[in-house]
Amino acid sequence: FEYLSFLMRNYPSTPGLDELRQKFLLGSAAELIRTSQLAHALAVLEEFVRAYPNDKRAAQARTRISSLAGEMIEKFFN
Repeated sequence: FEYLSFLMRNYPSTPGLDELRQKFLLGSAAELIRTSQLAHALAVLEEFVRAYPNDKRAAQARTRISSLAGEMIEKFFN
């Protein structure tokens, strides 16, 4: 992530960088969910939706955010 952040700050017009960031965020969220790091996954998905609200995958990310929040609340009370 550090390298991607460096590129975003210093070379934001690099061809393909925005798409790389989108793939990175969604891939990271999937891996975090797979390893049960739900709070971190939630944060990554929120970042995706914040950065790309009009992306076709944003609606799906919002749905996943809602389900993750529900899972976290359920775990908290059980």
